[in-house]
Amino acid sequence: MNRIDRIIFTIIYGGVMPMFLFLAFWWSTIKIIPEKYIFIFAFSGIILGLVFDALYLKRIIKNIFDMNLIFPLLVFLFYSVCIYGFFMGVPVFNAVMGLIAGRYCALRAGYLRQDSEQKRKSGVCSAAVSSFVLAAFCAASAALAVNHKNTPNEIKHMLGLQFEINWTTVWMIIIIGGALLVAAEYYLTLFAFRRKTLFS
Repeated sequence: MNRIDRIIFTIIYGGVMPMFLFLAFWWSTIKIIPEKYIFIFAFSGIILGLVFDALYLKRIIKNIFDMNLIFPLLVFLFYSVCIYGFFMGVPVFNAVMGLIAGRYCALRAGYLRQDSEQKRKSGVCSAAVSSFVLAAFCAASAALAVNHKNTPNEIKHMLGLQFEINWTTVWMIIIIGGALLVAAEYYLTLFAFRRKTLFS
């Protein structure tokens, strides 16, 4: 793992606990304590997360390719949910996670000295998982869209269109746009997996 890869994955893994505890402390206290004190609990979550990083992050990065794949998968899912929520249910931006997943799996394959067939399977598997996760987010966005009667008007204003959008167009966007996005995620992940270096 080169220096830039190490920095990127240190930031990614180092951000999980501060962000997770910040969100957990914030949302768990919204209805049980006065609003003016919520930030104290949320900030405490960040501090505890940083303490966790100080104690364990170096060890995690040292063993980043030896750990069970369930842990990087959980990290992948955590950031996917955060991105999905930050962009208010628009799944397009989740596609960036394919680059991270592909690069991680490529580095892991190299670390484990996989042969060409094993590497091929690792690349296909990483692409399949990332595209499946994105498909799930696309399905969630579709469910939200079709259950909101003002969706056509919202799409019209969001895209700055001068003509009316009907439900047929909405369904076309959902089906065709979703399929293209999932396919793009699959090949984006493979692209990241097959490159020698992604961040330099």
